[in-house]
Amino acid sequence: MLKIPFPYNRLMGTSLVVKMLSFCDNIIHNSVHTCLRKKQSTMKKLLSLFVIILLPMGLVAQKAHNFKLKNLNNQTVSYVELKGNKLTVMDFWATWCKPCVKSIPKFIEMNDEFESEGVQFLGISIDGPRNLSKVKPFAKSLGINYPILLDMDNNVMTRFRVQAVPTLLIINSDDKIVLFHEGYKPGEEKLIRKEILKLLEK
Repeated sequence: MLKIPFPYNRLMGTSLVVKMLSFCDNIIHNSVHTCLRKKQSTMKKLLSLFVIILLPMGLVAQKAHNFKLKNLNNQTVSYVELKGNKLTVMDFWATWCKPCVKSIPKFIEMNDEFESEGVQFLGISIDGPRNLSKVKPFAKSLGINYPILLDMDNNVMTRFRVQAVPTLLIINSDDKIVLFHEGYKPGEEKLIRKEILKLLEK
């Protein structure tokens, strides 16, 4: 609590001093909470950006080695066959993943926007054998217009150290992983789009 110098205590009386001290405390308390709320909001934004660009530290800038998976037509295809000329955006998802339902339409829009610029989106379903029959109807219902691969045993997911869905990776023309983004919240697609634009300028 704030303290008022002794001469003012004696002149104003105890009751008035107590009221003034209480009033000052309330001002400071409210100011501190306002600052903390602003600080928390700023920290959340910075944390979101941190997660998009830096996690996991050991994976970013490492090479994406070739792999083979089956597509929705039961054909075995390789990453090398499908990757983009400039960038490959790899999205790990599952039919039971609620955030994926929100993020995928945004990626469809980006695929339409950047496809002609050498950017290839790839959807990788991590659904197991029990959910395999749901993958094709799920993709059709969302209108996914880019290749979808089936990682039923999660080997590719493990190779890229993906621990949750949705998780998005951006891989450059040298097969280096330049961005790793785990999770999805509305608005994060704007940050991802900005990163794609930056990478295309290099």
